[in-house]
Amino acid sequence: MILLWLKPSIRPLFPADDSPLRVNLSACAMDMKYVNTLTAKKPTVLVINHANPFAINEVYNGQIRTRFNGITATFGVDSKASLDVVSGKFNPTGKMPFTTPVRQQAVEKNKEGEGYALFKFGESSGYKQLQ
Repeated sequence: MILLWLKPSIRPLFPADDSPLRVNLSACAMDMKYVNTLTAKKPTVLVINHANPFAINEVYNGQIRTRFNGITATFGVDSKASLDVVSGKFNPTGKMPFTTPVRQQAVEKNKEGEGYALFKFGESSGYKQLQ
């Protein structure tokens, strides 16, 4: 099994310039070809540090969801704490502090609504230890 912890980085939102905001992982310093090659080899637990509401469809979408045994959103958490969650030593709770877009194109349309969200603000799900 692979534990894949992604820590995307994005340009600072302020001061703003005229360039469009890119929240897809490949635009946020992630080598998606490498990530997808890696996750195709073994079952994977995906951990993503959400410093911003990233669009993760390049790694997690309808066609490749089955590769993952779990997905965890972190928000600047320590690596040891993340390992405690993944290994089942700690049962986390929490809710999404923002809505994550399903893909970059949803952000470019600049309209929330039907088809915009992958994970919605305030959503939470129960924790299940991987078998």
